[in-house]
Amino acid sequence: MPHIEQSAESARPASRMARDEAQLILGQVHGVVWLAVSDAHHWLKQEENTEGGEPGLTPEDLQRAAVEVHPHFGTVHAALNTGKCDKGLLGVGMTGAQGQAKRKGFWPALSRFVRSTRQSIQDYVTRLRSGLRWSETLIGSIGAAVQEVPGAAAAAEAIKEFLEVLLNATELSEANQANRRTPAKGGSSGEPD
Repeated sequence: MPHIEQSAESARPASRMARDEAQLILGQVHGVVWLAVSDAHHWLKQEENTEGGEPGLTPEDLQRAAVEVHPHFGTVHAALNTGKCDKGLLGVGMTGAQGQAKRKGFWPALSRFVRSTRQSIQDYVTRLRSGLRWSETLIGSIGAAVQEVPGAAAAAEAIKEFLEVLLNATELSEANQANRRTPAKGGSSGEPD
């Protein structure tokens, strides 16, 4: 009988493969957040004040918030490292058809965002938003799987909420870009006289 060697991939249990995939995705999501915040001065143009007279959201606001969020990624990584979440990852669709669908959406969105060069602010924001939406989906799945580890679910929720903040900021950026392109009443350039 011939000896058939098992590949390392097929020898790993599905639960361990799900953990490894979750770790990889979590690191990539952290990278998306870091890039979005680092580039905020380019894509989030500050409004003087909101319609209610309050100061508008600034890149500095995002940077200060990110300082609070970054440690949560470490908390979730540590929770995944315990192995206590492996079965939970299987239950939230990190493997199988659901996992495949999520990865097929996330990896191309991430690739488009990271690899694009010389793009307009609108193109950057569009690619960023796609990466953030897929990130939010995956962090939601990971967050549901880490419930057993104290503090991990709250950390994942904090990450997910910051992804929502960034998504909202991209919508604000897009609205500001559209307002700059719309001619003001009586003018043709949209710029004040």
